[in-house]
Amino acid sequence: MQLETYDDRKVATGNPLPVADASVLAALLALTASLGALVVDADGRTIAAAETRTIYSNEGATAIAPFVLPTAAAGLDFSFMVQDADGIRVTAAAGDSIQVGTALSGVAGKIESTTIGSSVRLIALNATEWMAVSMVGSWTVT
Repeated sequence: MQLETYDDRKVATGNPLPVADASVLAALLALTASLGALVVDADGRTIAAAETRTIYSNEGATAIAPFVLPTAAAGLDFSFMVQDADGIRVTAAAGDSIQVGTALSGVAGKIESTTIGSSVRLIALNATEWMAVSMVGSWTVT
């Protein structure tokens, strides 16, 4: 894949994407097999519902990359990959929660990881609940 810049974000297109860490590449390939675009965003952002099926990476981050999910609606689907040890934080919208395994966040709670190679795929089950349907590595839920 090649990285192209759109609105100050790098988006992967084509094939192959040069990734130095084999575990990161394996996780990336597994996610991209079932999802859409890969967006490299070291600064984080507020995500729009229209961006469903997007994978976000924090490659190049110099601090934790904070991402804010849109209000949950059944079927919305977002994935996050930690490529930089500064980490990723994913925060639910007001009134929503995130469940990773048996751990359930508070309302407008968050999950985060600073472990390179960690990834998580979140799918909205309904109007208030996000669930991790796959997870690699270590994620803290609050």
